[in-house]
Amino acid sequence: MSTKRDMEAFRIEAVRQVKEDERLLGLIRHQWLANGTVYGHRKPSRDLRDAGERCSRHRVHRLMRAEGLRMQVGYGRKPCFHCGFSHAAAANRLDREFDVAMPDAE
Repeated sequence: MSTKRDMEAFRIEAVRQVKEDERLLGLIRHQWLANGTVYGHRKPSRDLRDAGERCSRHRVHRLMRAEGLRMQVGYGRKPCFHCGFSHAAAANRLDREFDVAMPDAE
């Protein structure tokens, strides 16, 4: 059974965790911007561990996802002739009525 003291300890731990997440998120954002917003969660987590912070890449991934920090995906696309909207069909100009004087001769 949980006592009132256990619930209070749980609440204090949750508040401490939220404060630590906010501090770590500031460091993550700094690393993410320093890398040019190109990399995902692996490089900032490795940079933070190199700087002496204790955090897993899963925690960094969770915080980045919650904050909306995403890596750059691809390099953009060049316009191409077969992309985009399809055009309305052209009128059928081959179905014309005309008279032939004589058939083709070879």
